[in-house]
Amino acid sequence: MTTPLYPGEEQFRLLFENNIAGSAIHELIYDSGGRPCDYRFLDVNPAFERLTGLRRQDVVGRRVLEALPGTEAFWIERFGEVVTSGAPAHFEEHAAALGRWYEVTAFRLTAHHFAVVFHDITQRKLAEQERIEAESDLRQALVLAEAANIAKSQFLSMMSHEIRTPLNGVIGMADMLAQTGLNEEQAAMAEIIEDCGKALLAVVGDILDLARIEAGNLELSQGEFALRRMVEAVHGMFSTQARIKGVQLALHIDPRTPDRLRGDEVRLRQVLINLLGNAVKFTEHGEVRLSVRAEQAGAGRVELIWEVRDTGPGIPEAFHARIFEPFSQADTSLSRRYGGTGLGLAIAKRLAGLMGGNLSVASTLGQGSTFYFTVPMQMAVEVKAPRRGSDPAIPAWSRQPAVLLVEDDPTCQFTVHMMLTQLGCSYSLAGDGLQAIAAIEQGAFDLVLMDCQMPECDGYTATRRIRELLAGQKRRLPIVALTANAFTEDRERCFAAGMDDFLAKPCSLEAMRGSLKRWLGSLTSVA
Repeated sequence: MTTPLYPGEEQFRLLFENNIAGSAIHELIYDSGGRPCDYRFLDVNPAFERLTGLRRQDVVGRRVLEALPGTEAFWIERFGEVVTSGAPAHFEEHAAALGRWYEVTAFRLTAHHFAVVFHDITQRKLAEQERIEAESDLRQALVLAEAANIAKSQFLSMMSHEIRTPLNGVIGMADMLAQTGLNEEQAAMAEIIEDCGKALLAVVGDILDLARIEAGNLELSQGEFALRRMVEAVHGMFSTQARIKGVQLALHIDPRTPDRLRGDEVRLRQVLINLLGNAVKFTEHGEVRLSVRAEQAGAGRVELIWEVRDTGPGIPEAFHARIFEPFSQADTSLSRRYGGTGLGLAIAKRLAGLMGGNLSVASTLGQGSTFYFTVPMQMAVEVKAPRRGSDPAIPAWSRQPAVLLVEDDPTCQFTVHMMLTQLGCSYSLAGDGLQAIAAIEQGAFDLVLMDCQMPECDGYTATRRIRELLAGQKRRLPIVALTANAFTEDRERCFAAGMDDFLAKPCSLEAMRGSLKRWLGSLTSVA
């Protein structure tokens, strides 16, 4: 029988030997200064051998720095604190000498002895480390994705600007050319130029819209509008095309449908134009029918139910879902025959979802198609629209308005020059923001047309400096953005810089006339 190492050893010997946790009894060793510097193995249980990979006969009686030379100093320091203070310690630590993680409980036995009970938690720690690394990778991926999204938005904004700027010249000049007394053949050529420019602009708009929707950057507006006037305008857009093809274009608005509604009229019209345009384009004979009715959807709300029915070629059932995916058409030969990017229905589907509605199709090959579009709307107070008289081509100015055009692109300079001349305005030209500021300092202007992207000093900076320059004046100088940056955030950035209005390139003569009358109304002979 061995001599007990300390009183009460026999009472827990059975527990010590059969414990599934690793257990060891140690003697703390001090240096000449009385500080803990090492400890000796006095006994270990079978679980100790299993959890450490060390044999009992190789460690008992030996110091830890002899048995495990790589043992870190903090192990000795922690066990020294347990013996010195008498307070147990519970901690998780990595044992570099063994390459394992352990959950450890240490407690004092005597003034020089302590016991350790431990579990191997290496697998848990590795799993935690993998989770932490995965979360770190995910955070990094999110940061990269956000950076990529910002870069994509910047790229799209730049491409919008670079494409819309020359299109402004193409469409604007075609518009102006058509009003110069052309013969029939020349007028047809000008019309083709303008139509092609508008078709290209529509493609650019589709691509940008889809990118903004998928990036979550497209915001809906809320405004009141007249449903019947909007629907009749959309219907009228395709009446000539349908008549030329010999296709009957029918319209039915349920008389119980409220006329004054509140929602995003622009996006609603975009969906309808897409659906009706496709129906007319793909229908060679028979009828295209647009109908709308309303169902009550709660207090002050209705759900509009639209149907666009055609007698066209129909769509095989296998393609019903595919046609709502970007760049997809039921038959690739259609893109060669009819043109288009295959983005229209994808955008319409997503816009319907953004507005809280849905877009679906029912179609049989050879029997035509019906697109169903539902969207909730808030009813607005019915008001009678005031009668509008004819809008003269040239506003009746009491004096000739002086406009400062801030634009660096020669084509746009010439296009706007033609518009302002036709609208009875005089103008001065500034090639960048610095020239604009100098012109404001030297002369008086009634209105500024401000491009946004220019060398030396952009339109945003120039506008802020002009506002500072003119601070305190009784009359606020109207500054109208004239830019190819056509996103909602671009519009907001213009207003934040101090601009008063926003014209997107390509800018039509009508849009220019409307903006001038809006901000220079005091200069018209008829208020």
